[in-house]
Amino acid sequence: MNGNQKQRPQGGLVQGRKNNANNHKNREYFFEKAVQFYADFLSNNFAEFEYLNGCINADTPENLK
Repeated sequence: MNGNQKQRPQGGLVQGRKNNANNHKNREYFFEKAVQFYADFLSNNFAEFEYLNGCINADTPENLK
């Protein structure tokens, strides 16, 4: 090894494994949050969606005759 090359600190692999585990936990957490948010969004806006759908269907040519 050259004198100007720094030796890597020991135990980097273990630290990397720990970080991967934490990242995985964070990903699961945010995925659960996203699913919950989407479910809340759909349940809260379902009546509004139905209302808009009714307005759109009211303008179809069959209903305008």
